[in-house]
Amino acid sequence: MDINNKQKEKQNEKMLLATQQIINVADVRDNLLVMNDGQLRSILKVAGNNFDLYDQKQQENTIYAFQTFLNSLDFPLQILVQSRPVNLDSYLQKLKDLSLKQPTEALRVETYEYMEFIEQLSRLGTIMDKHFYAVVSFSPLPINPKSFFEKMRFSFAGTPKEIVLKNFEESKKKITERIQVVATGLSSAGLEAVQLTTPELIELLFSCYNVGSPVHNGAVLEQYEHLFTTTKSNNQATRPNVPFGTGGQ
Repeated sequence: MDINNKQKEKQNEKMLLATQQIINVADVRDNLLVMNDGQLRSILKVAGNNFDLYDQKQQENTIYAFQTFLNSLDFPLQILVQSRPVNLDSYLQKLKDLSLKQPTEALRVETYEYMEFIEQLSRLGTIMDKHFYAVVSFSPLPINPKSFFEKMRFSFAGTPKEIVLKNFEESKKKITERIQVVATGLSSAGLEAVQLTTPELIELLFSCYNVGSPVHNGAVLEQYEHLFTTTKSNNQATRPNVPFGTGGQ
């Protein structure tokens, strides 16, 4: 048993090394991505609005507010749109449980018919759900050191990741300021933005490298919890290593 466990641990370590070599993310810490080149990234999930239901004046005001927000930025901002297949299994199970608890036969039949409608709808094709994100970046290091002495100074200071983690709290404050600017600007256009937490970042990365795999809250964490390596700060696990590319498991 001990030999089998050790073999499994070695296989898991090899899988982590193999996937991390092709992923540009070096670490996930305090709701931030630490990239291999030393940049920090924060991802905000943005809730959409019913733009088509607005009257012409409301649409023009929204467009103008969004345009003003973009023109006011003095740092890069990436907009990401992701389509994911919706996992209806848990929803259908809830409907089944609800149908059994209905007080009258008529309500039970109506709930069951609605459940059948959802099942038939899912058979017609994959039901997709769109998610919108704003990616805020901050680089505490010069992206392209120009002078010879500048290159030498950073080469002896360590890897970009090591340099960033030494001054992580300071860099975190600066990217937090950018996050607040973006959240406020999007709010002025009627868009609510919420920063993704560490577990949510992990699941987002997993879904990006496992296209087509239904992802629901906690699914990735539960399935690969035995592969995580974490360091604790303020009683929170802040540094997981995750096999983002696992062949669509």
